[in-house]
Amino acid sequence: DYRAAAEHFQRAVELDGGFALAWTGLGEAHLEVHWFSNRRFPERVEMARQAIDRAAQLDGGSFEQRRAEGIYYYHGLLDYERALEELDAARNIRPNDAEIHAWSAFVYRRQGNLEGALTSLERAFELDPRSAFVAREVGTTYMVLGRFREAIPPLRLHQALIPAGFVGGNFLAFSLMASGNPAEARTVLRNLSERAPLADFAQFGNVLLADFELQDRVIALQMSEAVSDTGAFYLTKAFLLRARGESAAVRIMADSAAAVYRARIAGDSNAFSHSSLGFADAMAGRREPALEHGRRATELLPISADYWEGGGRIIELAAIHLLLGETHVAVPMLRELFDTHQMATYWKAALRYHPLYAPYREDAAFRALYE
Repeated sequence: DYRAAAEHFQRAVELDGGFALAWTGLGEAHLEVHWFSNRRFPERVEMARQAIDRAAQLDGGSFEQRRAEGIYYYHGLLDYERALEELDAARNIRPNDAEIHAWSAFVYRRQGNLEGALTSLERAFELDPRSAFVAREVGTTYMVLGRFREAIPPLRLHQALIPAGFVGGNFLAFSLMASGNPAEARTVLRNLSERAPLADFAQFGNVLLADFELQDRVIALQMSEAVSDTGAFYLTKAFLLRARGESAAVRIMADSAAAVYRARIAGDSNAFSHSSLGFADAMAGRREPALEHGRRATELLPISADYWEGGGRIIELAAIHLLLGETHVAVPMLRELFDTHQMATYWKAALRYHPLYAPYREDAAFRALYE
């Protein structure tokens, strides 16, 4: 809970203005509130800058201060080169710190240096082989490189260490599915549903990989305070209902999701909300606004600015075209992306195995994308 962390660090520096570690902690907490809210709080970046500057006055050049600088340039400004300079300086101070190797890996991923990211993450894993977080990120990087069998062991370790780890569990299920083990993938999701809040499943599209009984439970779930992302809650339900051909219910859920995302975009325009609104509008039959928002997402987060996330926005725009029945537009868009992007094997596996794409596999041009 980065908001709570920021509040506690703020109280600490009020009690002791010379507490350098509290200032760096405050800076990092502000940055993470911004980052994990889909970069919707630029004022937090300025607050982070002020806190880190104060830390530099008190303890400039320390490991913690250089690490905070690296995170500032990464999560605050998307200045990857400067971020790596600061993280390299921190690593020179403490070369056996697993976390700093992981931070460098995350920057490499944004730059498109996925092999470099994997090398840094494997080094972090060597230094801290019981870290559930590092295990998950090693597995995730193998997964997006299409090396699914290599992704499975670290993702299994993550689940053993954090049985309710929802993101890692979903990635493990997908890697198993892509490795030809659909029954085991469903078992992973079934076990995860017994440990993680059911509301989490209603906010993550991989519930489409689960068995029908689990899907039924998600569809029946009512909105509550346990749902942290109401837009994703409605959107996932819309996808589940669409797979069952319940068009009237799909429209209700899609309209509910659209209302959430329109309100978000009115307050702050970000790529993730635009893509999600594009999906909602497409499922509600609103072609022009759906395409407008899908395209806007690719403009806000292009591959040139964020290799790790930018390709996903193109995938989502293509999926919006598919939802609108425009396979002839989606196929060349996907083909062009697959010809140049390192995540192509991962995305091809999604086209082959993910139920979202099941309606399009009868189309020969679509099948040719992954066969």
